[in-house]
Amino acid sequence: MKGDIIHGTIRTQKKCPKCGRAFQAIISQAGKLLGYACPEDLTTPDRYYYDLHHQGERFPLFSNKRGQILDSFSRAQDLQKAVSQEIEDRSFDPSRYIRRRQEEFWISKAIQKYEDQNLAQIAPGNKKNYKRILRVAREYFGPTDFREIRAAHLLDYKIHLEKEFSYSAKTMKNYLDGLRAFMRHCCLVREDIDRVPRFPQIEVPDPGFKWLNIEDQGRLFSHCPAEDLPIVTFIRTQGIRAGEARAIKIRDVDLALQTILICSTWSGKELRTRRKGRHSRAYTIPIRGENLEHIKNRLADRLNLPEAFLFVNPRTGGPYSESALKRVADKIREDSGLSKDFRIFHDGGRHSVASQLVNEGVGIEHIAQILGHSTTKMTERYAHLQIETLRTDLEKLSAKKVVEFKKAKEE
Repeated sequence: MKGDIIHGTIRTQKKCPKCGRAFQAIISQAGKLLGYACPEDLTTPDRYYYDLHHQGERFPLFSNKRGQILDSFSRAQDLQKAVSQEIEDRSFDPSRYIRRRQEEFWISKAIQKYEDQNLAQIAPGNKKNYKRILRVAREYFGPTDFREIRAAHLLDYKIHLEKEFSYSAKTMKNYLDGLRAFMRHCCLVREDIDRVPRFPQIEVPDPGFKWLNIEDQGRLFSHCPAEDLPIVTFIRTQGIRAGEARAIKIRDVDLALQTILICSTWSGKELRTRRKGRHSRAYTIPIRGENLEHIKNRLADRLNLPEAFLFVNPRTGGPYSESALKRVADKIREDSGLSKDFRIFHDGGRHSVASQLVNEGVGIEHIAQILGHSTTKMTERYAHLQIETLRTDLEKLSAKKVVEFKKAKEE
């Protein structure tokens, strides 16, 4: 510290708990304050405050930056030294010490406010994980001032997650990304920090893509219960997400053009009038031949109003729930002997349709339109799947046909 300059004075408002008199200052021969005590009962205060006059204002500080009360003279001295150094460096900010203002910057307080502001924008199916991610960060950092978070603190947090939880690399990345989003909010929205601190890198192994060729796809879905074939065949052949297939309504079908508008999805038990993904937009798909008969029959029923769902669970008479479709998938998986890491409708449907089209030589841009991707960035992950080039056309990717394919000679 420059010249060991000390600013302000340490004081106490407490009185001796035995005699009721004010504590007396203990001063050294050199005139330095050594503490406070009751000379008769030899008691000392359990609360202090740092009385600072700075730039014409008085700042009585009762806690340090972490919100810890000044319950000992030594802690009050530490605060006095820290503030004096900041004054000399011209970095002193009273709001970091005044408790009422200081709490606004505690991670425990700020991250709760951040959650309250953003929770309504989170898909219902993701809210539980979203809240858990923020709760873990809130409990770990507590009254830490988010303006003082540095890369070292984030590395300690990563080590804490590794020790306390058995998370996969992908889950660890999600937890750090959740905290990173909060810090970006503090920087770009609150404008309380100049930049987002550097976060530790998490290497997430490439899970690879599981997909089936048309023949294996046909064998897999031959285990589907007959009453569930309409929706399962639709998911399998159209490359659509299960949640979006469940959400299709009669009004979304244009039978004259033989197209369907994909504009909604289920998230948990809530029907959302938008698709999954922040930048996803509604898009139109052509109805494949094997799905046309069911759709025509469904629309021929005059009792079907525009708001009725296209696919109805025959067991309940209502739309398929997530759990109902999961039971169908579980039965298919069990009967076919596939492992649990194979996602019946995603790997066996959406991934398989995309992969088959790539191997057939269909362009990435066209596949992106079929899958409803807003950009080709997501679609490009299928580009490495050219294991075999199938000499067929799109209509041959049919659930009703078993086609013999010839492997093209590797060039």
